Amino acid sequence: GLELVAQIIHDAPDYLMPNGELWIEHDPEQEEPIKQLADSRFTVTTQQDQYQIARYSVLKLINA
Repeated sequence: GLELVAQIIHDAPDYLMPNGELWIEHDPEQEEPIKQLADSRFTVTTQQDQYQIARYSVLKLINA
C-alpha cells in the first residue's frame, strides 16, 4: 500500500530545507499515485532502472 509513503510525503515539508529533495524508491505501478500525493508542494521526476522500469521518484520541494 501507499499509506506509509503518503505519510512521508505529507510530513516531508516539515523536515526539508527550501528546494530540498525527497527520494522514494517504489514499484512501477506506484508512479502516478506518488505524483498525485505530491500535489502542488513538489515537482516530481521519476527515474528508470537499468531495465527501463520506473523505479524511484525525486520529489523536490517547491518554495512557498
